[in-house]
Amino acid sequence: MPDASGFSAATSRLLARVLGPSLALLGVERAVLPVLLGLQHAVDQRRASESQGGWLRGLILVGALKSGLFVFVLAYLLRELQGEDLLWVFVFSQCFAICTLVLLVFHSDSMVDGDDLRILAPTPVRPRTVYAARCLHMASHSIPYALLCGLFPLALGPVVTKDAWPLVLVPVLIAAAFAAALGSVTLLHALTLLLVGARRFADVALGLRVALFAGLVASSQLLQRLGLDNLREAWAAPWRAWVPPLCLADLGPLVRGELGLAASKGALWCLVACFALLPLSILAASRSYLNSLQAPPSTQRHAGGLRERGWLPWLGDRLCRDHAQRAGYGYASALARRERPFLRQALVSSAGLVFGSSFGLILQRDDGVAAVAWIIEAQYASLVFLAILLPTMLDLARFSAHPEARWVHATAPLPNFASLHRGALLGVGCSFCLPLFCGTAAIYMLVAGFEHAVAVIASLGVALVTALWCSPRFVFHLPFSEPFSWHDDSMRNLGALAAIAAVMVLQMIAVGALYALAPAAEWALLILVALLLPLAWRRFQAIGGPLAAARAPKKAKAAAH
Repeated sequence: MPDASGFSAATSRLLARVLGPSLALLGVERAVLPVLLGLQHAVDQRRASESQGGWLRGLILVGALKSGLFVFVLAYLLRELQGEDLLWVFVFSQCFAICTLVLLVFHSDSMVDGDDLRILAPTPVRPRTVYAARCLHMASHSIPYALLCGLFPLALGPVVTKDAWPLVLVPVLIAAAFAAALGSVTLLHALTLLLVGARRFADVALGLRVALFAGLVASSQLLQRLGLDNLREAWAAPWRAWVPPLCLADLGPLVRGELGLAASKGALWCLVACFALLPLSILAASRSYLNSLQAPPSTQRHAGGLRERGWLPWLGDRLCRDHAQRAGYGYASALARRERPFLRQALVSSAGLVFGSSFGLILQRDDGVAAVAWIIEAQYASLVFLAILLPTMLDLARFSAHPEARWVHATAPLPNFASLHRGALLGVGCSFCLPLFCGTAAIYMLVAGFEHAVAVIASLGVALVTALWCSPRFVFHLPFSEPFSWHDDSMRNLGALAAIAAVMVLQMIAVGALYALAPAAEWALLILVALLLPLAWRRFQAIGGPLAAARAPKKAKAAAH
């Protein structure tokens, strides 16, 4: 088995041993499966010096642990109104939501990556074996989130139910939720391939991931606004016993002997379906899956090369200070719209969060909330999502499908490498993040009405100032210079993320006070943004050089000389 160390690799080996006999019934080669998993982890660990978004994953891990505590508190508070069996519904829902989010954003790329097929192409490996290895590879990276989701419900669940059944049912529900999340994502890829074919598989799968992630965030916004009356109506409806995850509330009466098997069929069938999704996705895999991974991406749409004219080069000519910065801006602004490893990550997280938060604002507006309260809500959404998105996109932008191109930077006689780096970060921000900010402003104006345009622009201006001011605290690689990796051990920007979160909390308090005290608060905020924006821009221009400027191999350097 190829050399691969770490928690994820060990988890893969354990999953291969435990699930191997069952997967063999589906046509998976049991003896080959551990070898493929070891190969994936070994290649994954060696083709990148640092991991993708480790600080962001660390934040989600903390969020998973906190969500488990929130599940306990919510179930405890509602036990008198709806009974203690709400605990089972909450445990399954929060674990499924977090694991699905992590799989869609961070690990779905492993299903459409063909790098390891350069090694596997000459070997007679069955497509289902390759697909099963990809599924278990995703699972091994995502299991810690499920474990953290179930920690507090497992430890504190007996306080809610007054018995020891949570020690049995919580692990079962966590396993079912994780299996449902993994099976849903993998089945999505398998069915997409069957429906659209190998040529369009990667593009359509990306679009579906964006839509699903946006729907997941929008659903969370909808659930937050369901009152107790709606919860009581759903609980008393006859269809509740067959609609997941509400039907899982029948597990409590079943194990206590209050309901028979016939009355709990919905909950039992729900559990069976959760564990059946992954086998179904493996059965749906075929030879066309390998063909889709080996098919080279189409280049016809970008036949014009990197040099192009338009609003982006015009903007770069006016923002860049010197030739090195213009060079970095030029290549990064072009590649930000073309590099698949970057786009697969950036589009899902940015579009999902923006459209999901916009849906929440629509619900808030439909509730008849006063204009001032709605504007503060818009301020909160813009700060939380957009201020964090800019440094996140600049961090994700380091990945490239052709990392060998970094040798050009290593061998070129650049007088100021830090200036090149600043220009490249600016190119990513202008080509990807600036349209995102403008699109969000347009969505918010459509929701609020154009009479609140000044308030929306001021709110988004605060988010832009926050992002520019706090970005120098983050440490970035040179954009599009690193090979893509799913291996995760980087926490270098976690402190910077905590700092920007603290700044946002203080700004929320200040903005709320401004709207409460000032008669024309939106105009005052807009003027304040106009005064602070040049200072934030100068601070952004002071970003240092890249974290680890890639260097060309010795042979490439010798050839250059």
